[in-house]
Amino acid sequence: MHKKVLLALTASLICQESLFAKDKDYTLGKVSTAGKKDRSDYSGQVNLGYSGITAPKSWQDEEVKKYTGSRTVISNKALTQQANQSIEEALQNVPGLQIRNATGVGAMPTIQIRGFGAGGSGHSDATLMLVNGIPVYMAPYAHIELDIFPVTFQAIDRIDVIKGGGSVQYGPNTYGGIVNIITKPIPNQWENQAAERITYWAKARNAGFAAPPDKTGDPSFIKSLGNNLLYNTYVRSGGMINKHVGIQAQANWVRGQGFRDNSPSSISNYWLDGVYDINENNGIKAYYQYYDFAIAQPGSLSEQDYKINRFANLRPLNQKGGRSQRFGAVYENRFGDLDRVGGTFSFTYYGQLMTRDFQVSSSYNSANMVTCFSEAACRAAGLPAGYNLAVPYYATNYNGWAEVENPVRSINNAFEPKVNLIVNTGKVKQTFIMGLRFMTTTFLQRQYLNTNECATKTSGEGAGFLCEGPNVMSGWKPHIKHGVYRNWNNWRNNYTAVYLSDRIEAWDGRFFIVPGLRYAFVQYNNENASNWMQIPEKDLRKIKHMNNWMPSTNIGFIPVQGDHNVLTYFNYQRSFVPPQLDVLSYGGAEYFTQHFDTVEAGARYTYKDKFSFNADYFRIWARDFATGQYSIYTSGPMKGNVRPINGYSQGVELELYYRPIRGLQFHAAFNYIDTRVTSHGPLTDLNGDVLKGTSYNKHFPFVSPYQFILDARYNWHKTTIGISSYFYSRAYSGISNSAAGGYYGMQYYSGGNNYESVLNSGYQCEAWCMTQHEGLLPWYWVWNIQVSQIFWENGRHRVTGSLQINNIFNMKYYFTGIGSSPAGLQPGPGRSVTAYLNYTF
Repeated sequence: MHKKVLLALTASLICQESLFAKDKDYTLGKVSTAGKKDRSDYSGQVNLGYSGITAPKSWQDEEVKKYTGSRTVISNKALTQQANQSIEEALQNVPGLQIRNATGVGAMPTIQIRGFGAGGSGHSDATLMLVNGIPVYMAPYAHIELDIFPVTFQAIDRIDVIKGGGSVQYGPNTYGGIVNIITKPIPNQWENQAAERITYWAKARNAGFAAPPDKTGDPSFIKSLGNNLLYNTYVRSGGMINKHVGIQAQANWVRGQGFRDNSPSSISNYWLDGVYDINENNGIKAYYQYYDFAIAQPGSLSEQDYKINRFANLRPLNQKGGRSQRFGAVYENRFGDLDRVGGTFSFTYYGQLMTRDFQVSSSYNSANMVTCFSEAACRAAGLPAGYNLAVPYYATNYNGWAEVENPVRSINNAFEPKVNLIVNTGKVKQTFIMGLRFMTTTFLQRQYLNTNECATKTSGEGAGFLCEGPNVMSGWKPHIKHGVYRNWNNWRNNYTAVYLSDRIEAWDGRFFIVPGLRYAFVQYNNENASNWMQIPEKDLRKIKHMNNWMPSTNIGFIPVQGDHNVLTYFNYQRSFVPPQLDVLSYGGAEYFTQHFDTVEAGARYTYKDKFSFNADYFRIWARDFATGQYSIYTSGPMKGNVRPINGYSQGVELELYYRPIRGLQFHAAFNYIDTRVTSHGPLTDLNGDVLKGTSYNKHFPFVSPYQFILDARYNWHKTTIGISSYFYSRAYSGISNSAAGGYYGMQYYSGGNNYESVLNSGYQCEAWCMTQHEGLLPWYWVWNIQVSQIFWENGRHRVTGSLQINNIFNMKYYFTGIGSSPAGLQPGPGRSVTAYLNYTF
């Protein structure tokens, strides 16, 4: 793969001397054409590109000013000049989004939005994630999780975050919002770029930048420092070859260490895109991407270990990795006269092949530090009744300990014809958007075990359990659960959706209403359900043919127009999450549909390009919500499976941009979220324990009700200083909303010398325990600063660089390790220093 990319880059460099400038940009998000502007520039009149997203470049774009809902654009300058270390760090600047940064390298973001997405696997399952308008989930309907996040920080240009009103055009899972990541466009002139970012993590236990030898156990200080480095190398070459054809190749390699000890990270991202303008009315764009990653997943620590060294990696066998190939093409035709009747027709094809593997140990759900081998000893150690055998979570030298592999492969193919049609009668202007999407998904699940089958001690403490000698591993074998069925599954699913919306504008565009409707027909087919679990036949029949209607309405009114502009808006949308496969829960799947209704009401005031203030109220009603995994059935035929709940999330978002003088910009935002369960079911944890009271009126765990954002940048001559900060208030870590921690997640055994009895008979977290209880999570306020400089420029040649410090004050904070190890404390990144050097020519 390296050779292919280098050949492509070499060919690009050879071609560059024959190129000349065009007067328009070429991007994957929009097919531009040569010719007169009034024939090719549809901005502000009709949305172009896949799924109707034109991806504005900043908050100053007219599309943002007149959007009927909450919308935040992270511009290229904000990305590159305000101390953003990764895409996760950049998204911290969006009100309503809460990011729990567990790796620091940007490979597996955990994104919460408007109170949802905090539970479950933690793999960003509450918002629709797009790259250049294309869904990037492993299976955009059946497995809505970012098992693979196929994008890297240096390859992107900007990020567009839309909240509310998006279900008609964009598909399922839009109740929280839409995040559209835009990669770097093909430039007007041929351009080459080489850049390097080096991050130095402060991992000297709990303070300092680098640890002396007596603190690390390593006699070499240099070697100790070398374990703290992350290298991010980026190269790009591309541009317009002539007025019709443009190409661009990009490559990004991330190598080195995450912010935890002994956490090697390897990410490769290769991207090739092109555009062909046949004539001023017809164009084609295409792309191909290859991405792979392999990272350590240190997960959580016990409270004791966190206090000793919050950056320690005591789960060295927990790892994640995968690869992705994504490819697609869009044909677009422009027709008619936009002043009367005209528009665009597009036909989009895209596909992706993704394979991932998550490896964890059988102590995945444990943060136990107690060692005991009898019920009396366990009680004396402070464990609740029922514990008769316990070992620390990092122990491996006992019969039955196992490594678990969870490989999954997904193959998606989709096509989508779409028409944008403008009909302008003079007094009334209508913009119709209509389209159809058809997608097929092949989804293959497997699970393997590598079990410790050592000979055990015959006498003394731990007899019949602890190994007499070294570990004796069985080698990787299919997991035969309960000795009855394999954790293997083959799904072949089809999805069809049709949609129609009509934007009706009157009074010179000052009033508009956009009714819309989407219909989705979903078909699931399990070829070997008996291999996975004893799925009731009625459940399989229920998801064999399903359909969902998703209506939406957007209303906007502009009472004041001109230099001072005021927009008031209201929107409503219905969204859904179809049955989910391979979720981290006891049953391994959720064979039902989750429904959501969202409303937004607000106003936006703007003054030229100097000031913008948006105030927004939202409320989301959830019915049969399960991805939070806050409760399980404790009896009946569904015992042990996730119990869906009803609930809501409501809140207020305030966002302000201000440019008082040239070169100076401020951005501030505030978000308040109130989440509640409205079901009256029993209050349980995922161990199956019934707690006092009911779940009614409990807050969703892991959600900080208060969030504050402040960032700014100032440019003077060739120097730019940027700062960013984000504040999260305290959050509950369990559905019981208790401020005190508990013993949930302590690993224990009730007897038996094999993995099956360990996991299924005596293992407390037999339900995967995605909602461990660690009391109140701490508040934190993280500050970052960056100084950027243009060192030299001459014609097309430019050398730039920057130095940034993240988490300046070395704020110590943690959250629960959702998706990596749910019991214990998962630390956030400490202080780091990043140096950047770039040469563009």
